[in-house]
Amino acid sequence: MSGRHSLLARQIRRYFGSLEEIPADLESFVDAVDAAYRQSDDDRAMLERSMDLSSQELMQANAALRQSLSLVQATLESTADGLLVVDEGGRIVASNQRFAEMWRLPKEVMESRDDERAVAAVLDQLLHPENFVARVRELYAQPEAESQDVLEFKDGRVFERYSQPQRIGGRSVGRVWSFRDVTERRRAEEERARLQVMGALGHLVGSLAHEVRNPLFAISATLEALVASVGDEAVRRALETLREPTTRLSELMSELLEYGKPLGRTLTPGSLHELLTQSVADCGALAKARGVRLIARLAAGEMQVGMIRRRLAMALTNLIQNAIQHTPRGGEVVVETMQWEEDGGAWVRSLFKDSGSGFKEGDLPQVFNPFFTRRRGGTGLGLSIVQRVVEEHRGRIRAGNLPEGGALLTLDLPPSGAA
Repeated sequence: MSGRHSLLARQIRRYFGSLEEIPADLESFVDAVDAAYRQSDDDRAMLERSMDLSSQELMQANAALRQSLSLVQATLESTADGLLVVDEGGRIVASNQRFAEMWRLPKEVMESRDDERAVAAVLDQLLHPENFVARVRELYAQPEAESQDVLEFKDGRVFERYSQPQRIGGRSVGRVWSFRDVTERRRAEEERARLQVMGALGHLVGSLAHEVRNPLFAISATLEALVASVGDEAVRRALETLREPTTRLSELMSELLEYGKPLGRTLTPGSLHELLTQSVADCGALAKARGVRLIARLAAGEMQVGMIRRRLAMALTNLIQNAIQHTPRGGEVVVETMQWEEDGGAWVRSLFKDSGSGFKEGDLPQVFNPFFTRRRGGTGLGLSIVQRVVEEHRGRIRAGNLPEGGALLTLDLPPSGAA
C-alpha cells in the first residue's frame, strides 16, 4: 500500500518489512492511524499560522504601545506645569522634567523612582508638610474627588496644586498631580493690594495733616508771641516747654502731607550722581555733628534716570540721614552707585551702608510700613515716604544687613528711557 504518511510508513517498514506486508485485518486500523497523522499535520500547520499571526499582532501592539508611551511622555514634557503620576500605592509611575526642576529633585532620585527619597525631598521643602500629607490621604480616600489647593515653600515660592483621578477601562490607576508655579503672580497680587492700601492710607493721612496743619501753625505762632511778650519768668519757662512738642507735631504734619501726596506720572531725565552729590553735601553737617564719616563712591560715568527732581532728592537725603542717625560716633556711612543687571533688565543701583547695629531680622518685613520705627522720637514715616517715591520712579528698594554688620538699603532705578 502506498501513499501512507511518512511517519506511519517508516513504522510499517520497521515491523512488517514493507508497506505491502500489512495483514488484512489491520488495514482499517492502519488507515485510521494514517488519517490521524494527517489531521495532526493539518492542526499543527494551522497552529503555526495562528502563532505567526499572533506574533505579528503582538509586535504591532507593542509598537503601538511604545508610540502611545512616547506620545504620553511628549505630552508630559510639553506642558509648563510639573506633572506627577502616582498609583494607589503611592508609587511614582511617571513624571516630567519640569516636575523635577520645580521641586529641585536630584536627577538620580527621579531616574531610580526612589519613592521614599522623592517624598522626603518634597516634604522637606514645604512650609506646612503635614497639610500636604493630610490632603493626599484625604483624596485617596475619595477616589472620585478632584482638588485644587496652594502649597507654600520655605524659600517663599508658591505653587497651585491640582489633582484628579485617572481610570482605564473603568478601573482606577491612580492620580495625576499637576503643579503650577504662581509665585510671581501671587507677589504681583500682593503688591497691587499693598499699593491700593497704601494709596488709600496716603490720601487719608494727607487729608488729616492738611486739616491739622493750619490750626497747628496758629498755635505755634501764638506760642512764640506769648513767649516774647510775657514778663513772668516762670510763665515764660512753662510756655517754652511747649515749643518742642509743637515743633515735633509740625514736622509730623509735614511728613504726613509728603506721604499723602499722589504719585507723580511724568518723569524727566536727570543725573542721579548730581542729586546724590548734593544730598551728601546737605547731610555733611549732620554727619560732622554726630562724628560720622560720610563717604561717596560713585561709579565712573554719568547715570541718567527718569525723575521728579525734588521728590527724588528728598528721598536720597532721607536715606543718608537715616543711615547717619543709626551709626555710632566714629563709624561711617558709605554711598555707592553701579550699573546692575537682574531679571533680564538694566538698573542703576545705589547702595546706602551704615556701620550701626543693622536691622533685626524680624523687623525686615516691616521697615517700610508707615509708623514703624525703633528709633526713639522717630515718626516711622521716613522709609515709607522713600518707598512711595521709589515706586513713583518705577524703581524698587530693599532693606537688609551687611555681613560685617550694619544696615544696607539697596535702591534700584531704571535708567532713563527704560520701561
